[in-house]
Amino acid sequence: MVLDPLYARHLTAGRRRAHIAIDVGSIRVLEPCRPGWRSAGNIGNDVVVSTWTPVIVALLGIAGTLSAALLTQRAATRAEMSRRQLADRDRWLDERLRVARSVIATAETIERELYSNCAHLTSEGTRESWLPGYTTVLLIPADGISGTIDKITRDILVDSHEMLSPKFDELSLLEAEVQLIGSEEEAALADQLVEDLMVAASNVEAFAPADHGFAAVLAAQATRKEFMAASRASLRVDTAAEANEARHARSLLPFGRRRAL
Repeated sequence: MVLDPLYARHLTAGRRRAHIAIDVGSIRVLEPCRPGWRSAGNIGNDVVVSTWTPVIVALLGIAGTLSAALLTQRAATRAEMSRRQLADRDRWLDERLRVARSVIATAETIERELYSNCAHLTSEGTRESWLPGYTTVLLIPADGISGTIDKITRDILVDSHEMLSPKFDELSLLEAEVQLIGSEEEAALADQLVEDLMVAASNVEAFAPADHGFAAVLAAQATRKEFMAASRASLRVDTAAEANEARHARSLLPFGRRRAL
């Protein structure tokens, strides 16, 4: 059998190249020549495979696995911290409800009493003319001051002051509790509420003009409504819309907040 000379040369070259040459950093696979190839570019092609390719692929796989584990752990840690914060916050909800309810009820009681007392205020003019020679109804004679305040009015205001004194003490204690367990907004409004009520009470004690007294009571009432809205938001039973509505109502007060001089 006579072989074609060209095919014989290809076959010999293919056998000679059918081995593996190992170089530094790579494996060279020498592909043998195949019969029937006529293109010079297809004769004895060499295919080079880098040994670093599988290493890099493995490292990328390891890095991806570690990254996924770290991200999962971080997400789990955040979720646990959020759960604990919510649990700590919910732990005080019952106490916040009790304190807020007591503050609102006590303040409303004081407001009603002071509003009623303002109906007895008949002074006019400057501070010196309200109670000539005196600074408070608690110091005037039992029979009153002729032409300024009579005995009955004096007794009503003095009795009201004695009734409200323990209420103010109670409200001050409640304010301290709000400072400890309430939100920052609740704490600020509770402090403002106590101050507004004391201003209203000082107007009554000083026998100020009625418009001063009524304006101070209305200011305290507006603050109480703001506190109530803030408490509802803190207890998560309402949105912030009511708090904004309460602030808007406060801005519409006809007289504003005034202090007794």
